Amino acid sequence: MRRMGVATLCLAASAALCAAQAPPPPTGLTPPFVFLGAEDAFEGKTVKGLPYSATTETEILQTLADGNSISRRSTGFVARDSEGRTRREQSLVAIGALLAGPDAPKLTVIQDPVARVTYLLGPVPKVARRLRWPEQGPPAPPFPPALGGGLPPGTASTTSPPPEPLAGREIESLAAQGTRYTLVLPVGQVGNARPLTIVSERWYSSELDLVLETRHADPRFGETHYRLLHVDRREPERALFEVPAGYSVEDQPPRLPLPPLPQQP
Repeated sequence: MRRMGVATLCLAASAALCAAQAPPPPTGLTPPFVFLGAEDAFEGKTVKGLPYSATTETEILQTLADGNSISRRSTGFVARDSEGRTRREQSLVAIGALLAGPDAPKLTVIQDPVARVTYLLGPVPKVARRLRWPEQGPPAPPFPPALGGGLPPGTASTTSPPPEPLAGREIESLAAQGTRYTLVLPVGQVGNARPLTIVSERWYSSELDLVLETRHADPRFGETHYRLLHVDRREPERALFEVPAGYSVEDQPPRLPLPPLPQQP
């Protein structure tokens, strides 16, 4: 996968962006029940006075029906300044249940609650796609929910996954509290012959008001593990939250349309 269209690249960002705007805990099959592991890299609220930067690591493991396995590991970068601006750089790891190649492009997302805009920066061409926030309240998700381990359209979950507290642990010298969500899809819910169990874990630091690690296991798609590494609590450079020199800026509608999905024969 050497070149990707803007629509495809934006589609890859939709899981992280949609989930970033949805406050935890989840209900039904809303985040964190999405396939990409980085859905909590950016908070859905503006957090001021708690700057940080960190490396991100996302690992996806899929076990095939013949016993073979496919794994992908990708690193990225996240940062937040004292004014609540956030930046995320992440190589495309997966689209739905498909794993991207090792040379997949990197997408950068900047959310600026001061200027009330979101920027999507793609490497080719050098264009910053600007989505303006509404006059009041947080930004609406720029994409309709499309990716992840949810149910097909028209199929509802009858039970929300109950939160299960986990024993506290230390991550990157920060105290973290874990929560596990377990969802069982009954026989026939998605055409399954046996019950399907989907499990997500989320590790949160109240000291930084930040999710440090997530795990998501869905037998249909595999296991995704996302975590922060090398957390630095110093103020990040201001340039990280600005459109780089040499980029043109294009305004986009409040919600970008997704490309049509292929029809089943």
